[in-house]
Amino acid sequence: MNENVTPIGKNSEQEGYMDEGQAPIERIEFDEEQKEGLRALGIADGAEAKFRPILRIWRAILEPISEERGRKVTPQWAVKIRQTYGVPFKDMDAYSDMFYSRLEELLKILKDEIATDVECESYDNAEDDAIENRLHYKRVLTAWQVRFVQWEVAWQVTADDAEIHRMLFGETGLTQHLENIKLEWTESDQEDLVEALREAADGNDDMLRGGTGE
Repeated sequence: MNENVTPIGKNSEQEGYMDEGQAPIERIEFDEEQKEGLRALGIADGAEAKFRPILRIWRAILEPISEERGRKVTPQWAVKIRQTYGVPFKDMDAYSDMFYSRLEELLKILKDEIATDVECESYDNAEDDAIENRLHYKRVLTAWQVRFVQWEVAWQVTADDAEIHRMLFGETGLTQHLENIKLEWTESDQEDLVEALREAADGNDDMLRGGTGE
């Protein structure tokens, strides 16, 4: 598997993440900031990357959020958001701040889960990643979706939620990386997810604090 992924950012060539129709993982041209991110993962520029667990890839994609949050909104990014979600240009700074604030929340969920297992980012093949990290993926995916439900319940849903949800769960979103390791998602997993979302809709976040029932 190639770990040629693009960090999220309004100044990236992909304007936020992978473009519509782009395969989840493919060889692309990197700017200097993206190359620096790859070097931080131990990947040489232009080299064929060895396998990295999807948890580690997700972390590498999301970690530039804090730096991006402080940057000025570019005209290209503002036009895209305006055309897609109808956000007025005068509200673009507030939209950007909310957008990155929520991404930071989702990154924290991911990093907190990674912190529970020192080995989870060390697997060097897809089979071990899918088996050994299966519960981690289940917890992260559940917690992310629970957070969206909590925002909705609190009447805090905004245009940025739609964009973030698409980045995570859309046809070219982060979760599509899991196809590369053939992660098993059972009927029991789906039932646990539905229960967690029901708990969130009822205003109970026990499922976030206590795992997913396993």
